[in-house]
Order: sequence, then C-alpha cells, then structure tokens
Amino acid sequence: MKSLQRLAVRLGVSSRVRFRGEVPHTVVGEYMRAADLVLIASHMEGNPTVLFEALGSGRPVVASRVGGIPDIVTDDLGILTEPGDPAQLSMAVQEAINRPWDAVGIARTADRWAWPRLASDVLAVYRRVVTEEARR
Repeated sequence: MKSLQRLAVRLGVSSRVRFRGEVPHTVVGEYMRAADLVLIASHMEGNPTVLFEALGSGRPVVASRVGGIPDIVTDDLGILTEPGDPAQLSMAVQEAINRPWDAVGIARTADRWAWPRLASDVLAVYRRVVTEEARR
C-alpha cells in the first residue's frame, strides 16, 4: 500500500484518495455507498464478491472483461474493459464518472444475484434433473 500512497503523492491526488486497507465487513456497504463507482481491474477473476457488493449498493462498476464479470455487467450496470489496457481503463473511468447512473435501478437489478434467489434457482435445477432422471 505504501507504493500506492507514494504514487498518489507523485500524481498530485493524495488529498483526494484514501487508502483504508482492510475494513470490517459490517462497514463495506458504507464505503460502497460513499463511492461514485467501483473499479475492478482484474487480470483473472471468477465472480468477485466486490462486484455484487457494488451493484447491491447501487454503484456502477468499471471492470475487466474476465471470468464471469461479462456475464453480469451490462451497459446499465457499468463499463467493461480489456484486462491489462491502462489507456482503455482510464477512458472507461472518465466515461463512468461523467455518465448519469440510476443507483436505484442498479441495486434493483443486482437483486437477481442475491443469495436466496441464486439458491432457489440452483435448487430448481437440481429438482428438474432429479425428476428427469426418475422418469428414465
């Protein structure tokens, strides 16, 4: 984290950037709601929890087009970029900051990935498979 703090000083943004490190899970929502957007600049991912936390908090994301992220992030939820392309990432952040977002709509859309709904969907698939097998 020290190298990032030095970079912020060198870039002249240290008065606008806070490096909090690890925070208790109970305050993650507060941090998300205080953000204008959430950046997920991964090179490899599955379906990162921070993506669902951001969307559930009504925050748009700028995220790398890796893993399961493109299956989740649509144009109304954020902007996708190619991994490892800092210029494209920078342009996407600028676009996201200047675009009007529907925080309520983002949070409402994120409900489809809430655990109870996902668990219900998985259970329905299992029931269908078991029923089809029983018929054979």
